[in-house]
Amino acid sequence: MTWSEALHFATGPGVAVVVGALLSVLAEYWVEYDELPPKKKRLVFGALCLFVPVAATLLGVATDGWTLTVELIWQAILAGLTALGSGTLVHTRQLDEQV
Repeated sequence: MTWSEALHFATGPGVAVVVGALLSVLAEYWVEYDELPPKKKRLVFGALCLFVPVAATLLGVATDGWTLTVELIWQAILAGLTALGSGTLVHTRQLDEQV
């Protein structure tokens, strides 16, 4: 996978994969993450879901010659919101058990 392909992956359907990998590393090295209440974990998850595609887009602009447009940023935000929504839907059933 080339750098450009990786950036396109992180700004589109791969957002959830990248965020999942980041959360697994975060949980491993930041012990307090596991002790956070479910609501705060969702905030971290949501922030990462929005940060990853926007950061990948900005990296694409800075390093791969992408043209920065409102549409490009908007697509990254939508990808992040989609990952956030689908991740929340998947884990909503577990909320009663965690509270």
